Amino acid sequence: MGSLASRVVKGVSWLAALSCLPGGALWAVSPLGVVLAESRLQEGSDLFWKLFPAAPLALALGVVGLLWIGALGSGWPSRAGAGVTLLGLLMVVAGVVGQFWLGLDEAYTVLAPAYYTFRAGLVVLAGGSLVTGLAGMLRGSLPAWGALPFVAAALCGLVAFVWELGTIGSGLWAVFGAGWMWLGFSVAASGLAGSLRRRTRGASHPGKSGAEAG
Repeated sequence: MGSLASRVVKGVSWLAALSCLPGGALWAVSPLGVVLAESRLQEGSDLFWKLFPAAPLALALGVVGLLWIGALGSGWPSRAGAGVTLLGLLMVVAGVVGQFWLGLDEAYTVLAPAYYTFRAGLVVLAGGSLVTGLAGMLRGSLPAWGALPFVAAALCGLVAFVWELGTIGSGLWAVFGAGWMWLGFSVAASGLAGSLRRRTRGASHPGKSGAEAG
């Protein structure tokens, strides 16, 4: 019974970690979504931005899952980076909801609390992602071939979120989302490879595996 429960928990944690894939994909295509919404929909991009929180929420679930399976490491730099990343994602969601669902900026035009929460959340998110990727790579919990592109994508995101760069900024925004997709893929591929290696060793040394189990 305990073994079944542990397998269920492990499966749920991996499903949560893999949320980085759809979350990153939604983030990456969001600049194209804005353009299509403005050109095809009567409400402009407002409808798209109302749906945008699905991307950061999926990424937040992915970060929790990555922590759960130990893919980000157990040291305080990794945990701090993940915590800052989660904070940034929640700030992004709060900003979008406040601006496009609650209309806070229309009520407080001068302060524009939702807009500034959103912009600050983006910078916090990029900074947290950068720390998370570097810490995971240096501690060896993330494969270097997955962490390095993720760190580069986090830098691209930081540039796009700090400066208004028009079309270039939209491209860097998309790269940031693609970086999260790559991180999720690399963790999944690394975990699958590790599982296959353990099964191969177990099949090659059945007597040793049985003795260890006993």
